[in-house]
Amino acid sequence: LKPGVSVNQAVKDLKSQRDVLYAEPNYIYRSFVTIPNDTYFTNQWGLNNTGQTINSFAGIADADIDAPEAWDITNGGVTVAIIDTGIDQGHPDLSGQLWQNSGEVPGNGIDDDGNGYTDDVGGYNWAGISQIYDNVEWPLGKTNTYERAQSIKGTGERLSSIGLDLGKSGSPVFNIKISIRGSLNGGDLSTATVYPGDVGTSLSEINKNLNSPITLTSGKTYYIVFKATGTSGSNYYYIGANESLYSSYEPDPYKDGNEYWWNGVAWDSYPNDDWYFHTNANPNPRDDNGHGDRKSVV
Repeated sequence: LKPGVSVNQAVKDLKSQRDVLYAEPNYIYRSFVTIPNDTYFTNQWGLNNTGQTINSFAGIADADIDAPEAWDITNGGVTVAIIDTGIDQGHPDLSGQLWQNSGEVPGNGIDDDGNGYTDDVGGYNWAGISQIYDNVEWPLGKTNTYERAQSIKGTGERLSSIGLDLGKSGSPVFNIKISIRGSLNGGDLSTATVYPGDVGTSLSEINKNLNSPITLTSGKTYYIVFKATGTSGSNYYYIGANESLYSSYEPDPYKDGNEYWWNGVAWDSYPNDDWYFHTNANPNPRDDNGHGDRKSVV
């Protein structure tokens, strides 16, 4: 084509000539594209399932997303939204490939593009920092005032609320104090209070706003500490947790933290166990489940 003449314009000009029966672009088709140079490509049924055996299990042929067929149509330039437990933004396979929201100014606390989400430069984390499974419940304030705690890892984002899975037996008249600490025995950085009227008779997530929202330093360990402010043998709370002793499927759903119990003298740690907890949403789609971690084995 002559400089400055588009394909569409050339087709239009040719069609307008009386001696031209038809005109169309001369598309270039290729039979296939190169399969990615990825050691574990054949270990992923979701991309291309030929019925191959992975970890002693046979796949179902064509039960996949037809990735090679899609690459025949386009190879790059497509934005894909993923709903999952998060993403390792520093993973070498993903470096330079992640979508960036050009309409948002990072870290200014303003919803610049007006889409309803603040600072969502690289996606959004609707789950916040959380572990929302429970397979066991433990009393809180029944015979003692032992404290419980859950360690979490900061993501550089603002922490403004905490949710716990709580129920009650009878009618407790005392509260539950929630504290955010930089160490188990350190001072409170922020607090919230759960009142008896907030809690029903069966386990349900109770979400409370902190009295002073704080920004959690990325990679630093913090502790959610909760303690009944009184005791009663018949009127007490109970709280949900996910513990490996009672789970054969997901023994440690939150791999960035541990469950702790204060035994009256010191803190006991249970590395594979976690309390049910749920924090506010934030604009950091970081994976805290180990699913998208660069150390994970495919």
